[in-house]
Amino acid sequence: MHEKSVPEFMVMPVPAAKTETFVIVETQSMVSQFGRAMLRTSTTEERLVEMAEYLKACPALNEADTRLEMTKRGLSQKECDDRIHNARRMLTLISDDAFVFERITKPGYTNREGQEVVRKTPQTGPVGQRVFVMRCRVCGHEYGVYGFNADICRCPACQDGLPGVAFR
Repeated sequence: MHEKSVPEFMVMPVPAAKTETFVIVETQSMVSQFGRAMLRTSTTEERLVEMAEYLKACPALNEADTRLEMTKRGLSQKECDDRIHNARRMLTLISDDAFVFERITKPGYTNREGQEVVRKTPQTGPVGQRVFVMRCRVCGHEYGVYGFNADICRCPACQDGLPGVAFR
């Protein structure tokens, strides 16, 4: 399985902002901060509150300024589009009905592409993302994904999805 490298920075939405704003956070800083939050908290709700507080402390940017900053850091227009899209999707996941994330990572959940969550592994990746084993209901291929992507992943074997994340 192929493992994607950890990005140098992440674009995150600012939850509960009056207007759509984003923050750019250095991945290592975020991992360190979120790791401490994981030790202090025990529920997903508490972790989301901790994450929201962390993001509120970062300088907020509108979409144009976020794109400009990403371009300065060497990202292409498509990469900027993808990061903005993912930030918006993340905001939907953390602000929609109380624990959409827990629902989309529950074994047995099947996304629109026919990809079923088989199990959670003990492995983690960027920003504390847990690795889950997925099974394609079309071809039976099993592969790993980060939990955040369980609802949108496609099979790498038969649907031109991204390569799977290594798992045990």
